[in-house]
Amino acid sequence: YSIASKFREQTYIPPYNYDFFHGKLEQTWPDLLSEKGYNATDFQAVIQMPFYYVGSEKIWLHNGGWGMALATIAAFQLQLPMVNANMSRTSWSQTFKQVKIAGGPYTFKPLLDDVKDKRPYLLCYFEYDKLNPDEQYLFSLADSIGKTSNLIAYALYPEKLRRADSAGREKIRTIAAGMATGDTSFHAPPLFYNHFDDGDTTSFFGEGSSKAMLHTDSLLISIDIDDKKRSGLIECSAWLLVNDVKYTKPSLRINMFDSAWQEILMDYIPSNAATDVWPMWFRAGKYFAIPQNCHHLQLYLMREKESVYYAIDELLVRQAADTIVSKDAHGRIMVNNHLISR
Repeated sequence: YSIASKFREQTYIPPYNYDFFHGKLEQTWPDLLSEKGYNATDFQAVIQMPFYYVGSEKIWLHNGGWGMALATIAAFQLQLPMVNANMSRTSWSQTFKQVKIAGGPYTFKPLLDDVKDKRPYLLCYFEYDKLNPDEQYLFSLADSIGKTSNLIAYALYPEKLRRADSAGREKIRTIAAGMATGDTSFHAPPLFYNHFDDGDTTSFFGEGSSKAMLHTDSLLISIDIDDKKRSGLIECSAWLLVNDVKYTKPSLRINMFDSAWQEILMDYIPSNAATDVWPMWFRAGKYFAIPQNCHHLQLYLMREKESVYYAIDELLVRQAADTIVSKDAHGRIMVNNHLISR
């Protein structure tokens, strides 16, 4: 269901809808905050995770729809603005800034620089939603408040997040300072890493990138999966140079197979779900688990028409618990496929 359809369902029973929205059926948000020693004016805005941001047409982050609905109710009752968006014609530039709040410890977060307010954000999530490691990072730095209407709330102080981000990047810069050009891993080599340095297209990082692969699905990776590769979460990410004139976007496709090469799972990594953006370079990324009966994994770049995108660069498949640091010949630094020095 979309947020709109969920609210539409409730409009069929207007008295319930009104009472639910105004907190007449459960503890209100002002009452919850008061009980925990806060009030609405202690916060500057609401942030909901998984980060919901729809309206620019270029980026569509639409997981956690019911959580967004509940967070909207919280914002209404507390009379607070929302960092999330669910509105038509949201600007591209604003969208590209806002989504980085959900990009994990190594994304630069303009929200922290553009807003000088030191008050915390009311950070929340629907208790049945699953959060990925980048989203969990925010909650690990926040103070627990409580829950109502199945929405769990925390206080996230921007200065604490800013300091943690800065310390994380500085640690990586120190490591990179002692590196030669290339990659290093904290624990184990990545499952796959391609810098596309042999390409002759303008690069995002390194010496080159691959031109757009059009008209047919293109196989990028074929990996045999053993027990070590099945353990824990995996993240797959790549940087794609997308067009700057329309909403169309490229996508990656993951196919998993059993030992007899029978497909057991297929998933997509759309670039318009990016939470790290450098002008029109979008980082397409997704966390996923590999099933126990998976023996082979393939990754495809799906066919697109001309001018949907122009290049692909920096394709990385890694264990989510690992840290991969890269340094190119120009001294630029990446960590887990996020650029921290350009």
